[in-house]
Amino acid sequence: MGFEVKGPGPLLREALEKGTRLGRGGKGSIFVFAAGNGGVIGDSCAFSGHVNNIHTIAISGVNWDGSVPAYTEQCAAIMAVTYGQDMFRYGKYKPPLVTAKGANDCTERFPGSSGTAAMASGIIALALQANPELTWRDVQHLIARSSKPITPPKNRPSVSRPRPTWIINAAGLKVSSHYGFGLMDAINMVEYARNWRTVPPQLSCEVKLDVSNSSRLAIRLRGDLHFTLSLSQDNCSIRYLEHMQVEVNLRFSRRGDLEMVSTSPSGSQSKLLYSRTIDSIAGFKNFTNWRVTSLHYWGENPIGDWNITIRTRPRPWNTAGNGRVFGLKLILYGTKEDPLANNKDVKDETKTKRTETVNVARREKGH
Repeated sequence: MGFEVKGPGPLLREALEKGTRLGRGGKGSIFVFAAGNGGVIGDSCAFSGHVNNIHTIAISGVNWDGSVPAYTEQCAAIMAVTYGQDMFRYGKYKPPLVTAKGANDCTERFPGSSGTAAMASGIIALALQANPELTWRDVQHLIARSSKPITPPKNRPSVSRPRPTWIINAAGLKVSSHYGFGLMDAINMVEYARNWRTVPPQLSCEVKLDVSNSSRLAIRLRGDLHFTLSLSQDNCSIRYLEHMQVEVNLRFSRRGDLEMVSTSPSGSQSKLLYSRTIDSIAGFKNFTNWRVTSLHYWGENPIGDWNITIRTRPRPWNTAGNGRVFGLKLILYGTKEDPLANNKDVKDETKTKRTETVNVARREKGH
């Protein structure tokens, strides 16, 4: 909708947590969610609690040539993409996406991220068939390692679409706010899954911002607000990060004019919250216990100083002014031991792959 900030309620959050803890005989149920279709109106999946839950896998899509569909919402919680069908014509051409329709029929139309999430679920099912012992976290690790970074086409289609960028984090993984870890590869994922060894137990760490000094918590109409949250080896045992979350409580004249960016101790940067025009017009003010997730630090060592920056990007109609941060908390999930220590083949292969991106359009033309 471009102005909503909502996610699963307490009952569904509990169901997701219990599902990953008790489902499939304790190995965990796999929950796949579509990243959303609001990109054409400037929405972001950073404001979907289903996408930002660590127990879910958020999937977006790409067009046949690797370009970003007009519907795509961007955020740091997207894990990967699959081929999808745009909701708008690609110039004069709109390639079909053939899938089942009911019990005895087929269709060429399955647009949006719902179609891409369904395709991802099928790939995950193949991996589970190859190795039924995979846990819910194993599946996420496999997606991160087997997906392929792709090169977007140079020529944009007639409908304006963003041109995605990639970062390489301190663990050597390429990741994008549009593509996640890249295009899911069924063959790669199944091959990796066959001999995959379960990752070490999940650990978590938290650090809260000291809010006793109210003078440094004020949000001005223009300017940036910087915070540093520090983790030491004594108070956090995680050395290999998986999910990073920030929980924020604040009030501002128009929350749609705010952005939030995080920088890890290794220097990797991730955009957590996006300004939204419709949210700004609506005039909503509060973020209340809102948790936003980033997968962009996957594999990094989290020990050190984390920098959180809140930026104001006021629209012309926002003249009201100030706000205040009431709370900020950093939540980290990961492992003490290297999750790839017993998966050497996967580690060595993905290390070489991460230096390259796949030109989808060129590859398809070659076939």
